[in-house]
Amino acid sequence: MTATVTELHPKKRTISVIHRVKKTADGDERPTLVAVKENDGSFNCFDLATERDEFDFITSVGKYEELGLRTGDTVISTLGGSGDRLSFAMSRMLGEVGGVLHRIPGYHLKNFKDTPAFTELNEDLQEDALLLHTLWASTPQHFFECRIRDREIIRVSELYRAFKDAQLERMKCAGRLRARLIGSLFLSEEGKYPEGKIEDWFDARKADDPIFQSLEKEEHTAKATLEKAIKMTRIVEIFAGIEGCGPSIIGGLVCSIGDIRRFSGLEKLTSYLLGLNARFNETGEFPRSKRGVRTNWNRAGRQTLYLLADQFNRRPDSEWGIKLRENKVYYRKKHPHTLIIEKNGGQETGRTFVFAPGICEKKGSKYQVFDENGVVVETVSGTQRYYDGHIHRRAIWKTLREFVHFLYGAWTELEKAEYVPVEKKVRAKKAA
Repeated sequence: MTATVTELHPKKRTISVIHRVKKTADGDERPTLVAVKENDGSFNCFDLATERDEFDFITSVGKYEELGLRTGDTVISTLGGSGDRLSFAMSRMLGEVGGVLHRIPGYHLKNFKDTPAFTELNEDLQEDALLLHTLWASTPQHFFECRIRDREIIRVSELYRAFKDAQLERMKCAGRLRARLIGSLFLSEEGKYPEGKIEDWFDARKADDPIFQSLEKEEHTAKATLEKAIKMTRIVEIFAGIEGCGPSIIGGLVCSIGDIRRFSGLEKLTSYLLGLNARFNETGEFPRSKRGVRTNWNRAGRQTLYLLADQFNRRPDSEWGIKLRENKVYYRKKHPHTLIIEKNGGQETGRTFVFAPGICEKKGSKYQVFDENGVVVETVSGTQRYYDGHIHRRAIWKTLREFVHFLYGAWTELEKAEYVPVEKKVRAKKAA
């Protein structure tokens, strides 16, 4: 009878895993890094070049029969990012064999690399996989165990990505159908165009197209699966009383944030979701993304928050709708008049004028300035600021900043609370 792997290696090991995307957009190969600390204190380092290698490592088969996960192993990895799926699989497998997975937020790695102690390490210890062992030995309190609730969050994130992919494919298919329909109408040799609106012809074409119907069904199924997964997690308790916060909004925020413990503080989360600590720049505008310029915020998370703000605006009598209206009143009191900011050659001159009848009025692309007698004294170029639309946008971002503060506090408290799984509802059987 052949001895099992557990019998051959009864002692516990510590394994660090640094997941990396297997191939970047530039085509660079980036295998997952693994460093196994054996019982005698020696290290065995190797790479997992493909997803197949990762599966074999988790299940301890093939060439990873001796190096893969086994009973009593402690695995340490990073929290969040592209390695969530691998963390999910390792956590589930370790739970079956009596092991445990601990993850550390990335900012702890960055903070340690900025200290003199890091530069004093040997060069071979400056690989992140080996660096994790150093942090595990010196500051184990910075690591968090990967629990069932963490796996639930990872599952919601993956289901949300699947839903958005299905939604995007359905929209692409609709765009192609519409373009083909309009093209066929304009290029008709007979010149006999059917009566009615193009939208009606488009709806009829979508109803008859099997590919579009299949994609629409896939999107509906993905959304229903996402909604079911969200209801089975405790994270839904945070959003329970927020009107307009449906599964798409919750999934988008959970997918963007991942784990609230990734962020060292409230301002880090605010900066990550809204950008530049959500402060208005010197021109009074909220920071915007520019083509070819990398932003310092998560675009998907910021877009989700903006969609949530639209729900607040559509529900003015809800809790957050009232806060939005209060913020509009706050900014209008602070800036009671629409101002014209004078510009010369695209640069602000520092002069401002109140935009009101008899004081400053628009004339073509420029503005005429009047004296107390109603006589035009000069014509200036400039831009408007603190008009109704501007006040509305500023109120939206202020409300969203307040919402992020609420979300950080509620999610942090939820992490501290004892985990209680959501009970699945059992449907009653119909009588025969």
